[in-house]
Amino acid sequence: MRKKTIEKHKVQRDTVLAAAAKMFSERGFAGASLNDVAKDLDISRPALYYYFSSKQEILSSLVDEVSVKINRIIKERISKSEDVVTKFYDMTYETALFVMRNTTSYMVVIKTEDELVDETRALNLEAKKASFEAFKAVIQEGVDAGRFRKLDSGVAALGIIGM
Repeated sequence: MRKKTIEKHKVQRDTVLAAAAKMFSERGFAGASLNDVAKDLDISRPALYYYFSSKQEILSSLVDEVSVKINRIIKERISKSEDVVTKFYDMTYETALFVMRNTTSYMVVIKTEDELVDETRALNLEAKKASFEAFKAVIQEGVDAGRFRKLDSGVAALGIIGM
């Protein structure tokens, strides 16, 4: 595919993903159908299948767009600074910003965790655990360096990321 065609496909796929997230948020995963998504986008159901083969594939893509991406953001922020306070601030800020910009998708992933297929559930759990461990490690680094007050870094990490 040419670059312009690839970019157009990604934009259209992202549009379908956003519409599906909105539909899942409003009606629940079980209550929304691909027909509903197609109708909302004013496209045919076969056109929708060009981008996603099933609701489960859409949900898997949302996990990748949310849980996996948050974990990537955290890792990037950790690697960009030596100072623990800056790392912690950047991780927290960028994670919160991502959630605010992607609230619907974020909430769908949280609400549908029980409906994920095993492979996607494992990916989601792995990404969430990695995010938790990264926050915990940075908080502990700050405690050890005397930059943060003494506290249980695991409890603090859970409080920040809302698990």
